[in-house]
Amino acid sequence: MKNKKIIIVAILIILIAIAVFIVEKTPPKYNNDSFDKVRSFLSCAKEGETIGASGMPNSCCSGLKSVGGWPGGYSGDCALLPPPGGLSTCAKCGDDICDAPNRENKCNCPEDCK
Repeated sequence: MKNKKIIIVAILIILIAIAVFIVEKTPPKYNNDSFDKVRSFLSCAKEGETIGASGMPNSCCSGLKSVGGWPGGYSGDCALLPPPGGLSTCAKCGDDICDAPNRENKCNCPEDCK
C-alpha cells in the first residue's frame, strides 16, 4: 500500500513538472498589428536617417519631413517623376536651410531650397 502511494505521488510530481515546463516554453501571444504600430512609433527615423525599406523605420520623427527624389533637385526640372524605389531621408524641411547632405533640394523642399 505504501508503495502505491509513493508511485502516485511520483507520477503527480512528474506531471506537474511537465506542465510547468510546457507553460514556460509556450511563447506569449501578441496582437501583431498593435505590436507593429508601437514598434514603428518608437523607432521613428531621426534627421539624416533613411526610411522606406525593410528593417528601417516607417516614418520620420516629429518635426521632420520625408524627402526623396533626384539628388541635386532634378537638374532644374521639378516636373520629372522621382526615381522608383521609395527610399527617403528625414530632414528638417522648413527651417530655412537647404540641407543638401540630407537630400533637400528645390523640388522636395522648396521652402528651404529656392
